[in-house]
Amino acid sequence: MSCGPSWMRSLPPDVLSTPESQAPRGRLLYLGERWSEAGEVFRGLLDRAPPSSRVLGYLGTSAARSGDSATAREYSRRLGDLNEPNQHGQGKVSSSGSGYIGTWTWPF
Repeated sequence: MSCGPSWMRSLPPDVLSTPESQAPRGRLLYLGERWSEAGEVFRGLLDRAPPSSRVLGYLGTSAARSGDSATAREYSRRLGDLNEPNQHGQGKVSSSGSGYIGTWTWPF
């Protein structure tokens, strides 16, 4: 994680404000276990575009790791409501009633 923040700090402000830079930034924060900051970044992405399984997944796991189980369950429910192909063409992202089922890969 030590190279991540310096890499992000080296980007010009106009680049840092693009959605394309926010996804890697959120991922770096998540990997650095900075759950609330990662959640803020992913909520910003959710505000800019239709919900995706990746963004909802990161929001849910960030909330769960922060100890906010109610928010984590809400994002899990929203994941179950999505009807999008998963990244490997194995059908759809769906819910089994007990949580999120599906696979996804990086990058966004």
